[in-house]
Amino acid sequence: LGLRWLYGELAVVRGETHDAPNLKRTLAPLPASMRVKSDKWSAAEAAAAAEGRGVGASEERPPTGEYTLLVYVAEARDVQGRDANGMADCALFVDALDATERTRCVPSTRNPLFDQTLFFSRKETDGAYLTRRSVAFSLYDMNTLARKALIGSFSLDLLEVFYAPERTLRSAWLGLAHPHRSEVQAFVRVSLQMVAPGDALRPMGRFGPSPVPGSPAAARASAASVASSTAA
Repeated sequence: LGLRWLYGELAVVRGETHDAPNLKRTLAPLPASMRVKSDKWSAAEAAAAAEGRGVGASEERPPTGEYTLLVYVAEARDVQGRDANGMADCALFVDALDATERTRCVPSTRNPLFDQTLFFSRKETDGAYLTRRSVAFSLYDMNTLARKALIGSFSLDLLEVFYAPERTLRSAWLGLAHPHRSEVQAFVRVSLQMVAPGDALRPMGRFGPSPVPGSPAAARASAASVASSTAA
């Protein structure tokens, strides 16, 4: 399958930037867990998913019934705040399964720790619905003196979660982009699990703060891990 590295509305395909003619920042690779198809699925692929012929390596047909989506929001890092000091009053809004949920607001920070799980549920859902819909993440600066300001957003097709191993994406970093800014505006770390009809709820696990992939802190942590292994 053609793969891309997702950064909100920006895509890097085989090392080349697309849909970002004014991009000035070199984007670092994200983990493999965030790599999905490079383009929206074709009508034929959508029909195949809805009819149970499968997409890619999977032949499973999405059953019809009630679906539940769990989104664990761990943290955000390197938030490009809208305040004069670069800080932001951060809250993450998540849209999925025809509903919107949000985290609490973490005030005056560039690295908010949320540690919250959001729940979504929808009855009478089928493969055709999953094919057409996505889960959208939007980080806002909840400035009490003015209207909330969008910091950045990211969207992921629901079928990417359905066809993930155990229908779960664990500890994925999402690069949030703003439609009028060229650089990545924030990184958000989440886990997602979809519970389809007949599925049992699986533990996703919780995780504390960790370095953003590609950051100096991540490089130091990796070097420390290698040194520890060598000493052992």
